[in-house]
Amino acid sequence: MKMKWLTPVLVLLAIFAFATCAQAETKEWGEEINVPADKVWHIEFNTELKASSVNPSTVIIKNENGERVPDLDISLMEDGKTVKVDSKVDYPVDTKYTLHILDNIESRFGNKALKEKVELTFHVSKEFQTVTLNGLDDWELGTSYDTLREGVQNAQNGQVIIKNGSVLWAPEGSQLATDAFTVFYNDASLTSQSTYVSGQTELDYVRSHNEAIEAEIAGRTVFVKPEDVTFIPEAYQKGESYYKNAGGTLQHTIYRPLSESYATYSYGKAPASMDEGETVTSWDGRTFNGEEAKFFNHMDLRRQSHYTGEMLDEYISSRVPDSPLIGHGDAFVKVGEEYGINALYLMAHAIHESAWGKSRIAQDKNNLFGIDAHDGNAYEAAMEYESFEASIRYLVEEKLTKQYLVEDGSYFNGYTLGNKSTGMNVKYASDPYWGQKIAGHMYMADQHLGGYDQKLLEDEDYVAEKFEEESDDENNGDQPADEGKAE
Repeated sequence: MKMKWLTPVLVLLAIFAFATCAQAETKEWGEEINVPADKVWHIEFNTELKASSVNPSTVIIKNENGERVPDLDISLMEDGKTVKVDSKVDYPVDTKYTLHILDNIESRFGNKALKEKVELTFHVSKEFQTVTLNGLDDWELGTSYDTLREGVQNAQNGQVIIKNGSVLWAPEGSQLATDAFTVFYNDASLTSQSTYVSGQTELDYVRSHNEAIEAEIAGRTVFVKPEDVTFIPEAYQKGESYYKNAGGTLQHTIYRPLSESYATYSYGKAPASMDEGETVTSWDGRTFNGEEAKFFNHMDLRRQSHYTGEMLDEYISSRVPDSPLIGHGDAFVKVGEEYGINALYLMAHAIHESAWGKSRIAQDKNNLFGIDAHDGNAYEAAMEYESFEASIRYLVEEKLTKQYLVEDGSYFNGYTLGNKSTGMNVKYASDPYWGQKIAGHMYMADQHLGGYDQKLLEDEDYVAEKFEEESDDENNGDQPADEGKAE
């Protein structure tokens, strides 16, 4: 829901030809809005121009009534390519104009004239302009104001406020979504970055500032540039994200407003505050019907799991019988125990990032965790390892214990997977639900294996003792070798 940004220099890739008697066609050069009353145009051609052809008869501005704007100062700048158009008097605001570049302007070389005329429509306004929406891409420009406060006070039903061609303010109840990879800031000055998210992420709109939009994600206050997001007023909304209690499992359905599409994953054990089949909205992924619940993305990842490598392999085999991860359960456990990292988490992280070990990066580069697979250049940038175990060890040794899960680490935000408010998710991934999705894999595996690691969430003092490999014979598979609380 944007119009064209006001550009400081207009670049004209002009085609010149020898003059003929044929009528030249007119090329529409687009439309500019929120143009200030004292705007000075700089039009850069792709070749040097004949100075004598740059004059008030070849460069003209007309108002919406077709009347020429008088007192234009038109000059060719020193580079010989840029035409400067300056009105000696400010343009009246809330008025539409058209800038005409006529076909008798000539190139310096060969006395060739423009092959086609060029027209640019622009709308002069004060800084903040009301817009009536007849559709998300159908705008009707309204009155403009010097301040955002004035604009908000005078905005009518169905109107939004734009600045520099982007919507800055919309009525309460409007959806707000990122257009693409988007950086968030700590305050309205937009100088200090806080975190980032992928495109089509829903945000909880809070308020608008002169240069920034304030919103919340995962309970965290963030500030974003207006040009990086899209507002969708209530009249044009087609859906929303929600959580659902599906047979005791909490499912999260994510709505992508710009493509009007949905994606669902299992998150964890449904909270007691939700009835079977009930759907609710939660902006922080933790509070449901006014009550807080805990999931595996809230668990301290330094707490040890009950499960052996053999049990992890059995779970993987039960879900994806041809998964290349089968047989590597011992590696998750061994590296996890060596560095004090939960093995169930390591397996779940690998499942999520590598598509059960089947991703191209995992198959070609033994990279289970997308290490260095940055957005936009994932495969080429991803690191390569000698084996899956080497990939696991690198994640733990170089990333977790040095950067993410240690207090003096450069990306430390807590000892959990978290979300965009706290934990690894703040800096590890642009997907705001990365931590919750891995938590979902942990939950599904834990449920299959008996639900023992769920106790780590329910009791902070609980200490897990790992199953022995021969536990099926000794304990009939339903108790760890030993378990209890810390003394």
